[in-house]
Amino acid sequence: MSRGQFTIFYMFIIDSEKIILSELKDHDIYLALHDLVLSFDLAGEIGEAQGLYNKLTLLLKGAGSDFDQELLGKYKKLLVLLQFISLPLQTDEVISKLFKENLLIAIYHGIDVKGKIELYIMFFSTNDFAERLSRIILKSLSENSERIGGKSLEIKGELKPLDPLVKNWLKDYINFSVNYRIRDDLSLSIYINQSKNIKQLSKKEVEVIIAIIKIYNFLHFPSAEKSEVKATGHVPTIVSSQQKVVEIDKSGDIFKPAVKANKARGANANKAMDDLTELRELAAGYPPGSLERKAVEEEIGKVRSKKKEKEK
Repeated sequence: MSRGQFTIFYMFIIDSEKIILSELKDHDIYLALHDLVLSFDLAGEIGEAQGLYNKLTLLLKGAGSDFDQELLGKYKKLLVLLQFISLPLQTDEVISKLFKENLLIAIYHGIDVKGKIELYIMFFSTNDFAERLSRIILKSLSENSERIGGKSLEIKGELKPLDPLVKNWLKDYINFSVNYRIRDDLSLSIYINQSKNIKQLSKKEVEVIIAIIKIYNFLHFPSAEKSEVKATGHVPTIVSSQQKVVEIDKSGDIFKPAVKANKARGANANKAMDDLTELRELAAGYPPGSLERKAVEEEIGKVRSKKKEKEK
């Protein structure tokens, strides 16, 4: 029986609730269930995903020492994927754990996490779901200790290098892009091209970082979704502090330097905020004690110091 036939066959078995634990020990069955989970993802089958999660969870509770541990680990990852697919049906506690401990599992398995968040917020906008989901996810991201890369991060304002954890990558991005009023694909492209920390990563790891930052940007700066790229399809350009033109590569998630671009327009579009009043207004928009506010306040301190030096 082919893998595709296995998938169709087991869709019937799962629907009729006849699947048993002993069948889960067959690796081909795992592959069929894996395909079925991905089909739920593509079709947006929230209820079916939750139903399969409940059934597999119940069955796997009976897995003893004779159950292949590597295969059991794969099933546990399947359960995580099913929870991401059925996100609106999860409790606050489960959502928090997913984004604090299991986000990389979903991203590495090809789940479009940001796309799902956008879709669910759109469909559940009639209640407090959007606000609750955003609050939980942002807090969980700031506490996520999953590792990306093997080298420590050198982050501005930190006294010592930090482990390459998701929360620290976000801190690095926030500090790097503090001078940009809106954090969107433009600020992300600059960060990806110019951050020294990013250079240590593989292409796949960079893609994961991009996926995570896009989730953060969408939830923290939803207005950025109405950016020039979204509204017109136009690819803006910017000029960095080193006068290197950066352009968004629409062919994929990785951002690449542009070959040709309008430097004058790019520089004007992303002029760094060097005025204390603007920085204070920016800081006031963040909660006290947040990473963003601390980063902006550090920048305010630097601007003040420079002004004092000039006044001497």
